[in-house]
Amino acid sequence: MGSTTGEAYNVISSLEIADENYSVAWDLLIERYDNKRVIVQNHLKAIVKLPVMNKENISELRQITDGASRHIQALKALKRPTHNWDDLLIYLLSSKLDAVTSREWRRSLVGDELPTFKQFLDFLSHQCHIIESTQKPSSASAKNVNSRSQVNGKQKTSCNTAVKAKCVFCNGEHLVYQCKTFLDLTVAQRIENIRSRKLCLNCLRSTAHIANKCPSGGCKTCSRKHNTLLHIPGAATEQTKAIEGPKQESSISSSTESNGSSVVVTHSSSSASSASSLLSTAVVFVQNKDGSQRSCRVLLDSGSQANFITKNLSVALGLVPRSIEISVSGISGTATQAKQAVQIKLTSRISAFSWVLDCIVVDHITDDLPAFTVKRQSFDIPRNIPLADPQFNVSSGVDVLIGTEVFWSLICIGQIRASDKHPTLQKTRLGWILAGKLNKCPSRSLCVTSLHASVSNVELNDQLTNFWKMEDFRGGSKTYTIEERLCEQHFVKTTLRNEQGRYVVQLPLKQQLVDNLGTSRDIALNRLRSLERRFDKDPNLRVRYSNFIHEYIDLGHVRQILEEDPNEPGAYYMPHHCVLKEDAKSTKLRVVFDASCKADSGLSLNDIMMVGPVIQDDLFSILLRFRIHLYVLVADIVKMYRQVLVHPSQTKLQRFLWRDDKTLDVQIFESLVVTFGEAAAAFLVIRCLIDLAERYEKEFPIASLILKRDFYMDDMLTGADSKQEALAIRDQIIPLLRLGSFELSKWGSNCPELLAGISDRSDRVVPFDKDNNFRVL
Repeated sequence: MGSTTGEAYNVISSLEIADENYSVAWDLLIERYDNKRVIVQNHLKAIVKLPVMNKENISELRQITDGASRHIQALKALKRPTHNWDDLLIYLLSSKLDAVTSREWRRSLVGDELPTFKQFLDFLSHQCHIIESTQKPSSASAKNVNSRSQVNGKQKTSCNTAVKAKCVFCNGEHLVYQCKTFLDLTVAQRIENIRSRKLCLNCLRSTAHIANKCPSGGCKTCSRKHNTLLHIPGAATEQTKAIEGPKQESSISSSTESNGSSVVVTHSSSSASSASSLLSTAVVFVQNKDGSQRSCRVLLDSGSQANFITKNLSVALGLVPRSIEISVSGISGTATQAKQAVQIKLTSRISAFSWVLDCIVVDHITDDLPAFTVKRQSFDIPRNIPLADPQFNVSSGVDVLIGTEVFWSLICIGQIRASDKHPTLQKTRLGWILAGKLNKCPSRSLCVTSLHASVSNVELNDQLTNFWKMEDFRGGSKTYTIEERLCEQHFVKTTLRNEQGRYVVQLPLKQQLVDNLGTSRDIALNRLRSLERRFDKDPNLRVRYSNFIHEYIDLGHVRQILEEDPNEPGAYYMPHHCVLKEDAKSTKLRVVFDASCKADSGLSLNDIMMVGPVIQDDLFSILLRFRIHLYVLVADIVKMYRQVLVHPSQTKLQRFLWRDDKTLDVQIFESLVVTFGEAAAAFLVIRCLIDLAERYEKEFPIASLILKRDFYMDDMLTGADSKQEALAIRDQIIPLLRLGSFELSKWGSNCPELLAGISDRSDRVVPFDKDNNFRVL
């Protein structure tokens, strides 16, 4: 299990680490990942996502050639009919070629015969060889060039002219960047000499253009428009300006550290020119304290390691802040202390994507963005794309700054760039954002400010916080997240009790995702067939598995669906597997349902379900209290999860497939109770116990306290300093739990008198003595 992570770990996380479960874990992983349909889809997706060439590029051409060949070979190995796909593959891949390569491909075709995919790959390989050979540097003494000149308005072209290079410094037959005299100079002397000869600072050859207009690539060190030989290592912005001439920007950065606190470093940039930049903004939904939503404007900043929210928005949302100590430093080291942080939940306006952020509360994030309102007509934006910020061009305030923690998870594949003089459109989960250069500004003097923040010493701060949490035994109210509070509110509003006193709960679903769940019937059927193959190898396992399912049915915890509507919306099928525990005294085999199995939409039942808060004391505290008692009592609740019913409107989310034999038709069953394996299962059942304790606190004051403090999941670990107190616990806890249709079993104690008169419904009675080892958990 230690060798798996992410989704693979979730598949087998419910298995106990034991030798006999190794084969179970292996089979589960094979079922999930040895899926021929998914593998084929991934290869096809990889072919479709091969790069599109905008110009002749050996790297991208190699990716297309090698990638297509590799994935087609893999599909052949999977016995897919790739020999019939030639026309489709050629059309798909040829559309990715640049204009020059595409024209060469068409020229290579002869007559009306349809080319084969092999011919197409051979052509691509040949083109790769041609480009690689022609890109090799020629001798220093001669060079083939294409020279073009304009004569009387007409273009003349001369090709294959042998020209000997002549160095302007030493008159040698070599280029400037190969000149030993030039290379022996300091960088400052090189710059001065290049300028004195009025050569381009980028290519070091031409006198017909300046560096900013040079078609050659820029510096390989800093990517700016000057030759790498003219780069000043560690140069500040002012030094770089000295190389390239007057520029329109400067940057100032400062950082301040303070002992014992987290540090926020800010960088501010300003410019005074007729050109400006557009920063990425989006409009999203933010959740209020009561669970409702309102819109807010956010700034996306990949350079920030922290997230920020304005104090006005935090107050308007009714959020409860927590105390922090963080120094926020700005220009000239001016620092302010941030003392509050809140947790917010944001949701995209155009998709189901949502996420929770920890934000530092500040009075002000930045000035209105953009700095001035721009005419929308000046942007060439396709009409069919949803913008993240429909009013991106209107100067207005920013409520939230989203840093790099979430920024890169928002970015999607898709970019539109009209020109160097206009902002770039980038696709995100929030819609299409715009960022980049604005060609015109209304004033010659314009102040543009951007904020980037990084937080240090966070790890140390977290470690100290966790340390003091562990050391603090004062108790007090717990702080819940927004989702956890919503889960609690959902339980209070929707939970009922039937005539027998049994609890009826509703699963706490994320309503914005429910309609996107999709169906999982096919994968549930495949998992059942895989399970049956395992039964073929172990017939005894089939018998035990079948007995468990039939017990489920006989107890009325599931019902069979006789007439299935295959297109019924909202139905979810849970695959299942068994967990073996041979050393268990009672149930040696337990069937576990996989509510984390992804449906065809990519979502699972657990993905659309809120988890809920932890509402029991931690095990460490419970065990400490248990060990100080003179007389102890232990027991556990019989089939605790299955004692709580799920509202009939939601049981279709808990379907599963089963048949006793492969020769029989597959039957559909629907679980009527809370199912182990669901994200909110533990919260729902334990919350029912807490509710039971609070409802009957006056009638059973001792048992009510025990139910809230001395239970860890379904296990009771309690005791007292006298037999009378211990007997009072026993005599109150049994009737209290029965009011909620819960029964205790597997009683144990270090005092036989406390076990006298225990109901026959108990599975066993084991006193603690010197010769008995009694497993509590």
